[in-house]
Amino acid sequence: MAAAKFPITWPKHHVHVRNELGGGKQLLVHCKSADNDLQVHYLSIGEEFSWHFKAEVLIAHTLFWCYLAPDGGHHASFDAWTEDIGRRYEVKHNSLFWIARDDGVHLNKNVFWMHWKQGRRNEGRKEELLIDRNMLLSK
Repeated sequence: MAAAKFPITWPKHHVHVRNELGGGKQLLVHCKSADNDLQVHYLSIGEEFSWHFKAEVLIAHTLFWCYLAPDGGHHASFDAWTEDIGRRYEVKHNSLFWIARDDGVHLNKNVFWMHWKQGRRNEGRKEELLIDRNMLLSK
């Protein structure tokens, strides 16, 4: 008797970045993985940028990281999706919701993730927006 063949399917994961800053501030968002640069986006109040993907569980570890800047003097760099973050924090339909607020970055509305850091790179120079796996801005 031949063994049954079952296709291996991985669920889609969804990541959202939302601007909930006060004072009409525009949010700069630049997210990427080792294979996918999702480009720079500018979000007005209430706007959201999102993407979805299937994690490469058996071949490699999927990692997306983001650089956010709410103004000319502050920024945040963080892992936006790893297997561990997904496992611990994904909500309905394998989704993560990153929310930019005046005090910093929140996850899924009720988890405070990090404060804004001082300083910001020049968004006009693409090479300064590239973020490596260690969350350092490269030149």
